[in-house]
Amino acid sequence: MNNPLAILLHYANARPPYRRVEFYALKDRLLRRFARQAGTHWQCIRKKCWGPYGLDGGIYGRIGCQGAECPNCDGKGIYLERWIQLEVWQWGSYTFHHPIESYGWPDPHPEMPDIFGYIRHVGVSYERSKKARLLLYLLSGAWRLLWLELKDDWPELRKRRFTYGRVTTASDDEELPF
Repeated sequence: MNNPLAILLHYANARPPYRRVEFYALKDRLLRRFARQAGTHWQCIRKKCWGPYGLDGGIYGRIGCQGAECPNCDGKGIYLERWIQLEVWQWGSYTFHHPIESYGWPDPHPEMPDIFGYIRHVGVSYERSKKARLLLYLLSGAWRLLWLELKDDWPELRKRRFTYGRVTTASDDEELPF
């Protein structure tokens, strides 16, 4: 059986908030206190070359990779490559990653990464992630983060009314309960 905080962290981590630094600091504190470290992984993020800026337009002013003659990537086809060493944490049935260090090429790294590209959390909506984040802040005592998140959403909350777990939108002429 999973710890309720682990479940909330799993959903909240799927769509991190605007204030990522504070959220990841909370995630790190929770993992170090409740989870067990389960090794390390390597993640490789490659960004393909779009070529140099051109006067003839192209995508976002880029004229496309020039192949072997491209000044942007020196003919590699890859504009930027980052290797990130990640701590792996296990909390219940959930696996979490926390970056340790980031390297550009040609620093030493393994031949094949454990994770290629960004980590995607499929099937978790923004709304579910946000609700989990609010509950996580409440249950973990992160009052400042809870307040900041609610304060940012106050205009939207004023337009809504909560009834028996459903959210219904109140019309402009209808009296709001708060």
